[in-house]
Amino acid sequence: MRRARKLTQEQDYDTLEEKQWLNDTILSFHQEYLDRNTIPAEAKILLLRPGMVELIAHIQDATYLSSALPPNLAQYNALFIPVNDSKPHVGYSGSHWSLLVFLRRAHAFYYYDSMGESNIVDARMTAKRMISVLGMSKHPPCFITMNTPHQANSADCGVYVITITDNLVQRMISSPGVAPERLMRIEKRDINAVKHVRKEMRKLIQQLRYVLHYRLEKERTFLFLRCEIDDIYTLCTFGIQRKNKKKSILQVRPKDSNTV
Repeated sequence: MRRARKLTQEQDYDTLEEKQWLNDTILSFHQEYLDRNTIPAEAKILLLRPGMVELIAHIQDATYLSSALPPNLAQYNALFIPVNDSKPHVGYSGSHWSLLVFLRRAHAFYYYDSMGESNIVDARMTAKRMISVLGMSKHPPCFITMNTPHQANSADCGVYVITITDNLVQRMISSPGVAPERLMRIEKRDINAVKHVRKEMRKLIQQLRYVLHYRLEKERTFLFLRCEIDDIYTLCTFGIQRKNKKKSILQVRPKDSNTV
Protein backbone atom coordinates (compact mmCIF):
# COMPACT_ATOMS: atom_id res chain seq x y z
CA MET A 1 0.00 0.00 0.00
CA ARG A 2 2.94 2.31 0.56
CA ARG A 3 3.68 2.21 -3.17
CA ALA A 4 0.06 2.89 -4.05
CA ARG A 5 0.25 6.00 -1.86
CA LYS A 6 3.24 7.18 -3.87
CA LEU A 7 1.38 6.60 -7.14
CA THR A 8 -1.12 9.30 -6.25
CA GLN A 9 1.46 11.54 -7.91
CA GLU A 10 -0.12 12.28 -11.24
CA GLN A 11 3.14 12.57 -13.17
CA ASP A 12 3.72 8.84 -12.58
CA TYR A 13 0.16 7.79 -13.35
CA ASP A 14 0.08 9.91 -16.51
CA THR A 15 2.93 7.90 -18.06
CA LEU A 16 0.40 5.07 -18.49
CA GLU A 17 -1.48 7.10 -21.08
CA GLU A 18 -1.06 6.18 -24.75
CA LYS A 19 2.34 6.90 -26.33
CA GLN A 20 3.94 7.87 -23.01
CA TRP A 21 7.27 6.48 -21.80
CA LEU A 22 6.90 4.57 -18.53
CA ASN A 23 9.12 5.79 -15.70
CA ASP A 24 10.89 3.74 -13.05
CA THR A 25 8.13 4.33 -10.48
CA ILE A 26 5.61 2.48 -12.64
CA LEU A 27 8.01 -0.43 -13.21
CA SER A 28 8.78 -0.57 -9.48
CA PHE A 29 5.06 -0.53 -8.67
CA HIS A 30 4.45 -3.46 -11.02
CA GLN A 31 7.31 -5.42 -9.43
CA GLU A 32 6.04 -4.75 -5.92
CA TYR A 33 2.55 -5.84 -6.90
CA LEU A 34 3.92 -9.14 -8.23
CA ASP A 35 5.99 -9.61 -5.07
CA ARG A 36 2.97 -9.11 -2.84
CA ASN A 37 0.25 -10.84 -4.85
CA THR A 38 1.69 -13.29 -7.38
CA ILE A 39 5.10 -14.72 -6.48
CA PRO A 40 5.11 -17.34 -3.69
CA ALA A 41 8.16 -17.39 -1.44
CA GLU A 42 9.04 -20.94 -2.48
CA ALA A 43 9.40 -19.86 -6.14
CA LYS A 44 12.61 -18.00 -5.21
CA ILE A 45 12.17 -15.26 -7.80
CA LEU A 46 13.73 -11.86 -7.15
CA LEU A 47 12.65 -8.71 -8.98
CA LEU A 48 15.40 -6.11 -8.67
CA ARG A 49 14.07 -2.56 -8.62
CA PRO A 50 15.27 -0.15 -11.34
CA GLY A 51 16.98 2.11 -8.81
CA MET A 52 19.06 -0.75 -7.44
CA VAL A 53 19.95 -1.93 -10.96
CA GLU A 54 21.12 1.61 -11.75
CA LEU A 55 23.48 1.52 -8.77
CA ILE A 56 24.80 -1.92 -9.67
CA ALA A 57 25.38 -0.97 -13.31
CA HIS A 58 27.36 2.18 -12.68
CA ILE A 59 29.37 1.51 -9.55
CA GLN A 60 32.96 0.44 -10.17
CA ASP A 61 32.92 -2.34 -7.58
CA ALA A 62 29.40 -3.68 -7.14
CA THR A 63 30.46 -5.76 -4.14
CA TYR A 64 30.34 -2.50 -2.14
CA LEU A 65 26.55 -2.75 -2.45
CA SER A 66 26.33 -6.07 -0.61
CA SER A 67 24.77 -4.47 2.46
CA ALA A 68 22.11 -2.73 0.36
CA LEU A 69 21.21 -5.78 -1.75
CA PRO A 70 18.65 -8.40 -0.68
CA PRO A 71 20.37 -10.98 1.56
CA ASN A 72 21.25 -14.47 0.36
CA LEU A 73 21.17 -13.82 -3.38
CA ALA A 74 22.45 -17.36 -3.92
CA GLN A 75 19.08 -18.77 -2.84
CA TYR A 76 17.14 -17.30 -5.77
CA ASN A 77 16.34 -19.37 -8.85
CA ALA A 78 15.77 -16.33 -11.06
CA LEU A 79 16.59 -12.61 -10.99
CA PHE A 80 14.69 -10.07 -13.09
CA ILE A 81 16.81 -7.02 -13.91
CA PRO A 82 15.26 -4.05 -15.78
CA VAL A 83 17.94 -2.24 -17.76
CA ASN A 84 17.89 1.42 -18.76
CA ASP A 85 20.30 3.34 -20.97
CA SER A 86 20.51 6.34 -18.63
CA LYS A 87 23.86 7.90 -17.80
CA PRO A 88 24.56 8.67 -14.11
CA HIS A 89 26.19 12.04 -14.87
CA VAL A 90 23.31 13.24 -17.09
CA GLY A 91 19.94 13.99 -15.51
CA TYR A 92 16.82 12.46 -17.11
CA SER A 93 18.97 10.83 -19.80
CA GLY A 94 17.28 7.42 -20.02
CA SER A 95 15.22 6.73 -23.13
CA HIS A 96 14.83 2.94 -23.38
CA TRP A 97 13.97 -0.04 -21.15
CA SER A 98 14.99 -3.63 -21.74
CA LEU A 99 15.02 -6.72 -19.53
CA LEU A 100 17.78 -9.00 -18.31
CA VAL A 101 16.84 -12.27 -16.58
CA PHE A 102 19.32 -14.50 -14.77
CA LEU A 103 18.23 -18.15 -14.62
CA ARG A 104 20.40 -20.05 -12.17
CA ARG A 105 19.81 -23.58 -13.44
CA ALA A 106 20.78 -22.51 -16.97
CA HIS A 107 23.71 -20.47 -15.64
CA ALA A 108 22.78 -17.75 -18.11
CA PHE A 109 21.57 -14.19 -18.54
CA TYR A 110 18.72 -13.82 -21.02
CA TYR A 111 18.42 -10.43 -22.71
CA TYR A 112 15.06 -9.14 -24.02
CA ASP A 113 14.90 -5.93 -26.05
CA SER A 114 11.82 -4.78 -27.97
CA MET A 115 14.07 -2.56 -30.11
CA GLY A 116 16.56 -5.22 -31.23
CA GLU A 117 19.85 -4.64 -29.44
CA SER A 118 19.34 -1.02 -28.51
CA ASN A 119 20.42 -1.59 -24.90
CA ILE A 120 22.94 -4.36 -25.50
CA VAL A 121 25.94 -2.37 -24.20
CA ASP A 122 24.18 -1.38 -20.97
CA ALA A 123 22.80 -4.90 -20.55
CA ARG A 124 26.25 -6.51 -20.90
CA MET A 125 27.73 -4.02 -18.46
CA THR A 126 24.92 -4.75 -15.96
CA ALA A 127 25.41 -8.50 -16.39
CA LYS A 128 29.14 -8.08 -15.75
CA ARG A 129 28.43 -6.20 -12.52
CA MET A 130 25.86 -8.81 -11.48
CA ILE A 131 28.38 -11.60 -12.00
CA SER A 132 30.57 -9.89 -9.41
CA VAL A 133 27.64 -9.44 -7.01
CA LEU A 134 26.66 -13.09 -7.40
CA GLY A 135 30.24 -14.25 -6.80
CA MET A 136 30.51 -16.01 -10.16
CA SER A 137 33.60 -14.33 -11.56
CA LYS A 138 35.50 -17.63 -11.87
CA HIS A 139 32.68 -19.29 -13.82
CA PRO A 140 30.67 -16.45 -15.39
CA PRO A 141 27.21 -17.21 -16.80
CA CYS A 142 26.72 -16.91 -20.54
CA PHE A 143 24.84 -14.00 -22.12
CA ILE A 144 22.00 -14.98 -24.46
CA THR A 145 20.24 -12.44 -26.68
CA MET A 146 16.63 -13.52 -27.16
CA ASN A 147 14.44 -12.87 -30.17
CA THR A 148 11.93 -10.36 -28.79
CA PRO A 149 8.75 -9.03 -30.44
CA HIS A 150 9.31 -5.45 -31.59
CA GLN A 151 7.41 -2.45 -30.29
CA ALA A 152 5.50 -0.34 -32.80
CA ASN A 153 6.74 3.03 -31.56
CA SER A 154 9.44 4.59 -29.38
CA ALA A 155 7.34 4.77 -26.20
CA ASP A 156 6.25 1.21 -25.40
CA CYS A 157 9.54 -0.33 -24.22
CA GLY A 158 8.48 -0.21 -20.56
CA VAL A 159 5.17 -1.87 -21.40
CA TYR A 160 7.06 -4.71 -23.08
CA VAL A 161 9.25 -5.13 -19.99
CA ILE A 162 6.10 -5.41 -17.86
CA THR A 163 4.33 -7.94 -20.07
CA ILE A 164 7.48 -10.07 -20.62
CA THR A 165 8.08 -10.08 -16.87
CA ASP A 166 4.47 -11.14 -16.26
CA ASN A 167 4.74 -13.94 -18.80
CA LEU A 168 8.04 -15.36 -17.55
CA VAL A 169 7.08 -15.12 -13.86
CA GLN A 170 3.85 -17.04 -14.51
CA ARG A 171 5.76 -19.75 -16.39
CA MET A 172 8.37 -20.10 -13.65
CA ILE A 173 5.63 -20.50 -11.06
CA SER A 174 3.37 -22.87 -13.00
CA SER A 175 5.98 -24.87 -14.96
CA PRO A 176 9.31 -24.68 -13.13
CA GLY A 177 10.63 -27.89 -14.69
CA VAL A 178 10.31 -26.82 -18.32
CA ALA A 179 13.58 -26.79 -20.27
CA PRO A 180 15.23 -23.33 -20.21
CA GLU A 181 15.22 -22.89 -23.99
CA ARG A 182 11.44 -23.34 -23.99
CA LEU A 183 10.76 -21.59 -20.68
CA MET A 184 12.56 -18.40 -21.68
CA ARG A 185 11.30 -18.11 -25.27
CA ILE A 186 9.00 -15.13 -25.90
CA GLU A 187 6.90 -14.90 -29.04
CA LYS A 188 4.47 -12.32 -30.37
CA ARG A 189 1.45 -14.24 -29.07
CA ASP A 190 2.93 -14.07 -25.56
CA ILE A 191 2.84 -10.27 -25.54
CA ASN A 192 -0.37 -8.68 -24.29
CA ALA A 193 -1.70 -5.81 -26.37
CA VAL A 194 -0.01 -2.57 -25.34
CA LYS A 195 -3.33 -0.75 -24.89
CA HIS A 196 -4.58 -3.57 -22.68
CA VAL A 197 -1.49 -3.43 -20.45
CA ARG A 198 -1.72 0.32 -20.01
CA LYS A 199 -5.46 0.13 -19.32
CA GLU A 200 -5.11 -2.70 -16.78
CA MET A 201 -2.27 -0.92 -14.96
CA ARG A 202 -4.35 2.26 -14.68
CA LYS A 203 -7.31 0.23 -13.45
CA LEU A 204 -5.17 -1.55 -10.85
CA ILE A 205 -3.72 1.70 -9.52
CA GLN A 206 -7.19 3.23 -9.27
CA GLN A 207 -8.42 0.19 -7.36
CA LEU A 208 -5.50 0.38 -4.94
CA ARG A 209 -6.02 4.10 -4.51
CA TYR A 210 -9.64 3.41 -3.57
CA VAL A 211 -8.63 0.71 -1.08
CA LEU A 212 -5.97 2.99 0.40
CA HIS A 213 -8.44 5.86 0.69
CA TYR A 214 -10.99 3.54 2.35
CA ARG A 215 -8.41 2.31 4.86
CA LEU A 216 -7.22 5.83 5.62
CA GLU A 217 -10.80 6.92 6.21
CA LYS A 218 -11.29 4.00 8.59
CA GLU A 219 -8.08 4.93 10.40
CA ARG A 220 -9.18 8.55 10.68
CA THR A 221 -12.59 7.46 12.00
CA PHE A 222 -10.96 5.15 14.51
CA LEU A 223 -8.54 7.85 15.66
CA PHE A 224 -11.39 10.34 15.94
CA LEU A 225 -13.46 7.93 18.02
CA ARG A 226 -10.42 7.06 20.07
CA CYS A 227 -9.79 10.72 20.77
CA GLU A 228 -13.43 11.16 21.77
CA ILE A 229 -13.24 8.14 24.07
CA ASP A 230 -9.98 9.42 25.56
CA ASP A 231 -11.53 12.85 26.06
CA ILE A 232 -14.60 11.36 27.76
CA TYR A 233 -12.36 9.17 29.91
CA THR A 234 -10.24 12.19 30.87
CA LEU A 235 -13.31 14.27 31.73
CA CYS A 236 -14.84 11.44 33.74
CA THR A 237 -11.58 10.80 35.55
CA PHE A 238 -11.16 14.47 36.30
CA GLY A 239 -14.74 14.66 37.55
CA ILE A 240 -14.27 11.61 39.78
CA GLN A 241 -11.06 13.06 41.13
CA ARG A 242 -12.81 16.33 41.93
CA LYS A 243 -15.72 14.49 43.51
CA ASN A 244 -13.40 12.36 45.60
CA LYS A 245 -11.42 15.41 46.57
CA LYS A 246 -14.57 17.18 47.75
CA LYS A 247 -15.72 14.08 49.55
CA SER A 248 -12.42 13.73 51.35
CA ILE A 249 -12.61 17.33 52.47
CA LEU A 250 -16.16 16.88 53.75
CA GLN A 251 -15.13 13.73 55.54
CA VAL A 252 -12.52 15.57 57.60
CA ARG A 253 -14.13 16.05 60.94
CA PRO A 254 -13.62 19.49 62.43
CA LYS A 255 -11.87 19.60 65.78
CA ASP A 256 -14.13 19.82 68.77
CA SER A 257 -13.69 23.19 70.33
CA ASN A 258 -13.83 21.58 73.79
CA THR A 259 -11.06 19.19 72.90
CA VAL A 260 -7.61 20.09 74.20
